[in-house]
Amino acid sequence: MRIRPGIVPSLLMLVLVLASAGGLLSRGTAAPRDASAPSTVFSAERAAEAVAPVVAVPRPVGSAANAEARAVLAERLEARGFTVEEHEGLGTRAVDDWAVAGYTHSLVATRPGTDPTGTVVLATHIDSVVGAPGAADAGVGLAVILESVRALGDEGRRNDLVVLLVDGEEDGLLGAAAFMDDGSQELRAPVVVLNHEARGTSGRPIVTRTAGPLHEVLPAMPRPEAESLSDALFEIVPNDTDFTEYRDGGWWGADMALIGGSWAYHSPQDTAENLDPSALQHYGDMSLALSQDLLDRDLGELSAAASQSPVMTTMPWGILSVPEMVIRIAAALLILGSVAAVVRARRREAARTGRIALAALLGLLALCAASAAAIGSWMLIASVLAPMTSATVGEPVRPGGLLAAEIALAAAAVSGAWLLARRRGSGAEAATGAAVLLGLLVGVPGLMLPSLLGWLVLPMSLAVILSTLAHRAEDQGARAPAAAGARRAVALGMRVVALAGLGWMLGTQLSTLADFGIASSAGALAGSAVLVLLAAGAVLPTQPAGTPDPTSPATSSPPRVPAAVSPGARRGSGRSRPALLVGVPLIAALALTGAGIARSLDAPHPVQERVSAEVSAQDGSTRWTVRGVTPWGQRLASRTGTSGLAGPEVQVQDAGEGRVRLAVTSRREARTLELRAEGGMLRAVRVEGAEIEDPDGARTLVVTGISPGRTVEIEADVSALDGLTVLDQSDDPSEAAGWSDPGPEISVVQPRVRVAVEVPLEVS
Repeated sequence: MRIRPGIVPSLLMLVLVLASAGGLLSRGTAAPRDASAPSTVFSAERAAEAVAPVVAVPRPVGSAANAEARAVLAERLEARGFTVEEHEGLGTRAVDDWAVAGYTHSLVATRPGTDPTGTVVLATHIDSVVGAPGAADAGVGLAVILESVRALGDEGRRNDLVVLLVDGEEDGLLGAAAFMDDGSQELRAPVVVLNHEARGTSGRPIVTRTAGPLHEVLPAMPRPEAESLSDALFEIVPNDTDFTEYRDGGWWGADMALIGGSWAYHSPQDTAENLDPSALQHYGDMSLALSQDLLDRDLGELSAAASQSPVMTTMPWGILSVPEMVIRIAAALLILGSVAAVVRARRREAARTGRIALAALLGLLALCAASAAAIGSWMLIASVLAPMTSATVGEPVRPGGLLAAEIALAAAAVSGAWLLARRRGSGAEAATGAAVLLGLLVGVPGLMLPSLLGWLVLPMSLAVILSTLAHRAEDQGARAPAAAGARRAVALGMRVVALAGLGWMLGTQLSTLADFGIASSAGALAGSAVLVLLAAGAVLPTQPAGTPDPTSPATSSPPRVPAAVSPGARRGSGRSRPALLVGVPLIAALALTGAGIARSLDAPHPVQERVSAEVSAQDGSTRWTVRGVTPWGQRLASRTGTSGLAGPEVQVQDAGEGRVRLAVTSRREARTLELRAEGGMLRAVRVEGAEIEDPDGARTLVVTGISPGRTVEIEADVSALDGLTVLDQSDDPSEAAGWSDPGPEISVVQPRVRVAVEVPLEVS
């Protein structure tokens, strides 16, 4: 049976679509187990029950709820045979012109090993942000750890086991910093930490960062996921976790997180009811399996791989770890493959260099246009959807339709670029231009940034190389007609493999980016899809020269036509098909956008309003700052009033050489103080005698975790300042004048009431 030539590209595109669907579905989560599951396995129901008393209410650092949570957690761990100690410390951190110090109370639970070769640490943080129950951030980590230590049994394993539940993470990794400064030295080396985090309430848990030889043991997890891309991104984005302190302290380990459902992040909607039990189950399965492997192995044997930094990406069979040099070689092969495509097109297809360059330029314009359209449309949509987006990260409650619309925009942009390229040149020239663009946009950066682009370089280089080999097989078949059928079959197989790899990568990456959310990845979805579609265009076969092409002007000579856009033999289809190729995905994008907006606005969740009030201690004048996406919020923002709130008591002492010593006490028993420098920087700052390492100084200093009635002593160089304001901060907005109850339809996110006192500075 002879297959019509025009149907082959359609079948190959079906391979791409099916492989993408497979990659998308592969990122599903495990089915949750109930409390009847065997005692040695992880149960999401048992985990949720164990942590339920802790995640019922917010527990910011220094609060009574935080202390109650510590008591519950300590009791749970002691019942499992751990020796539990409370580690009190003062953690500090400085970033740019902002510095923070905090009083922390962390829990350190230990169980000695039977024949220890090191220490395994299961870590997360106890505290949540103000106003958020923190069932995910980081209640999910608490749940995973409590259920994991239950499943591990009450008897010691080979290696020492430590459960480290730190305080003050949300305010600047303070508990982790304090423990690493004073306490970590007692642990038996090497120390391997599994840090449990969350930025959302759903999705597949991923390993975001590693340190040391953890790439050697990650395959012990069931259905793991790890990408060096996320590790590289941590170097350039402002987000951070306690893992930074652990890795900087020389510990080996892995940082794991939930990132889907970020609309609830740091809000009152971060509740046990909104935490996906399937995500909790998958998280627990991964952590328990990895903990068992680490506790039972000789950790010293991992030392040989500690200095390696392979590039990791997730494949259908698990995590692939390859040296950076392999990625660089693959990037070089991608570049060479694009050069080979140009040479072949000029020799065998009579392709013109100018037309190849034009096709590459059109592909670049498609990439820019799709990404810009996605970003621009999201900015417009965000203003419409503001009432149903997160006050913290801007993510809508139901982003599915909006994410799918980005893919449709990518399809429209690539179709338009391909048709324009075909009107000016042949199919071979358009396909070769796509290969050249991939070499420039993926191959060249891949040589320099293998960790950032390894996930893209591997399937792209494979696609271009297999496409080159497929063309070679077809050329050989043309010269030897007796073997033409076999050669075509080999070429088809190569293209199937290339497109399957591209599709799988596209599906998994689109799913991961979707978990990050459209607010964080707008444009990245469309850009990734454009690159894959361009790669597919470089892989698809072209028909022999002379095939009529209605998409080209009638006056032009019949160029070589890509079968993917060949009109076949049907008369009259030539004019409508180009319009359909661009119009259908554009209409789909509009329809998906409309559906996405409607679904989000119809979501059964309260509107999030961020609220803060600042009160002058001198006259009580009160100024409200509100997100203002509801009429209630807009009314509150316009109100003024006089609040009868006492400001912090500040005693100032000249310490000489431009320095002052402040003794600050909150009359309202606020847990947080803030110092604002005017006209300069606070330098050489000390809080309770502990110096904050910040050579450039701080414009803002925050001290948190303060117990009621405590006086905080601060010393700093203020010689460069024009003025200094001290504020204390509480989280009950009803204390301030003008407040009115928002009702159940509105969720107040991270409320703050600050009372400000201007401090006179007279220094010698």
